Amino acid sequence: MSKRIEIPDSSDDVLRVMKEYASKRGFQYTDTELEIIAEDCFLYFQSRGWKSGSKVIAYWPAVAMRWLLNNAKRDRKLPLKRGPNLRKRLMGEE
Repeated sequence: MSKRIEIPDSSDDVLRVMKEYASKRGFQYTDTELEIIAEDCFLYFQSRGWKSGSKVIAYWPAVAMRWLLNNAKRDRKLPLKRGPNLRKRLMGEE
């Protein structure tokens, strides 16, 4: 008996997970940016049958959160980390 794997019905499902994750992590994205990233993620995995390599994705919300985290790193949308060099980072001295 094979186990049924849940997949999102639309990019709206992915967007909902991403909005919650972005809010928790403090990522600085607009709603429009999140909509584009969610649709990109949804279409990418939809076109691949919700597989990563040859394995079926077991928990798609984790994929959506990872997709957003990778985008945040690339786009430098991560929240600033506090520390002794915060002023230098803000002033571009570091």
